[in-house]
Amino acid sequence: MDARAAGPAAELYSLCAFYPKRGTCEDVYRQAMHDDAIPAQAVKAEYEGYVRYLGGDAILTEADRQYLSQHGVRIPGDLTASNQAGLHNVINDRALSAEARLLAVNNFISRAIQAELYCRFNRCAEGTKNVDMVAR
Repeated sequence: MDARAAGPAAELYSLCAFYPKRGTCEDVYRQAMHDDAIPAQAVKAEYEGYVRYLGGDAILTEADRQYLSQHGVRIPGDLTASNQAGLHNVINDRALSAEARLLAVNNFISRAIQAELYCRFNRCAEGTKNVDMVAR
């Protein structure tokens, strides 16, 4: 997709940059990983910083809460179960250095709030917990 792209493809890039709609965005994320166009950058960032951590049914553990507290990270009290599981996955991502982990946690929370706000304004059902992504 390039700057000339319009219509449904551009609309899907916009949607998937804000909210990982199950059954719609999986192919969009795969396409964006191989697309150097500017619109693809937001979609890639959404996948890398948010979508890839979604999945599973983990809960925030006491160790997770302690990590957040030690680093002064606050989370919204109404974060969905799927976003809490994703946050747990970020905190426990062993591939991240300590500094990168804190940045990833804050990025994830920002994107989770963005996705939840998108859904509230666009009346979408919570479908992020079942997004199955292997974009690479």
